[in-house]
Amino acid sequence: MLGKIKAFIATILLIVVMLYLASHEYQNLLSVLDINNKDIAASIASNINAPRFGSGNNGNNQTFSKTNGTNTTDPYVSNNHNYKSSYINTVNRQIKSGRGYVSLNRILYFYNANPNLSFDEIYVDNLDTDNTQKKISDTCKMDKYKNMSVCTSSAIASSNQIDYKQSKVFNYPVDMNNATITSFFMENRSYENHKAWDIAAKSGTDVVSVCDGVVSTVNFNHSSNYPSRGYGNYIEIKCTDSDYRVLYAHLYPNSAQVRTGESVKHYQTIAKVGNTGNSTGSHLHFEVQNSNTYVDGMSLIKP
Repeated sequence: MLGKIKAFIATILLIVVMLYLASHEYQNLLSVLDINNKDIAASIASNINAPRFGSGNNGNNQTFSKTNGTNTTDPYVSNNHNYKSSYINTVNRQIKSGRGYVSLNRILYFYNANPNLSFDEIYVDNLDTDNTQKKISDTCKMDKYKNMSVCTSSAIASSNQIDYKQSKVFNYPVDMNNATITSFFMENRSYENHKAWDIAAKSGTDVVSVCDGVVSTVNFNHSSNYPSRGYGNYIEIKCTDSDYRVLYAHLYPNSAQVRTGESVKHYQTIAKVGNTGNSTGSHLHFEVQNSNTYVDGMSLIKP
């Protein structure tokens, strides 16, 4: 009798698991069951269809033009600790609503000239019809800004604001509808300026390539999804459709779906979000370099 009861309980548990998988809620399943067995977790993650990037701000039928050389990315603000909370909240609100990216450098250019303007207001005003950041001269043509001292020809010429349309050569590295930015490029920290973007998401969330490229490094030395030191598990890709090198860190154990030397495409799943390395929670460390110089990867993304 006891054996039949155990078999019945096992059957019920199996049905519950299958229902979770059928509804594509495997991230919630991992969280609820707190699965730490690397073989079980990797098996679950690798056998579920990748979430679609075809809605909202993550359309996967976009085309990306190959660039000659590199594209100028937005300059960063050196002393930015006083703006951290306001900026992160604004970026999350705007990107989750389907809008493109506007840099802190651009927002502060107008906010410092008129603190009565909100970050969200400036953010929206600086998006063009194609949902990418406007040329500074185009923003300055708006009635709200045209009479500001920062919008004179001499002020624009002497500023570090970008006055041309940037090439957007990347897609998002995770589905931003199910993720939250927690740290921005060159954010001031007590011990360093953070040279990447941190994007929080549940363990097991798909991480995709932001470019066409070749995998230069796959380092998965961490078998448990717990914090330790450094990048934890990480993958590095050298883009071939632009001159950038992209590092994806803190990845889930045994979740790598690419090998060193392998070619990858935009939106191709390469691994899963994890919590390995110097991490305080499950998230992706999204880092971009050009000629050994760290650059703002978010300013290269096509919404």
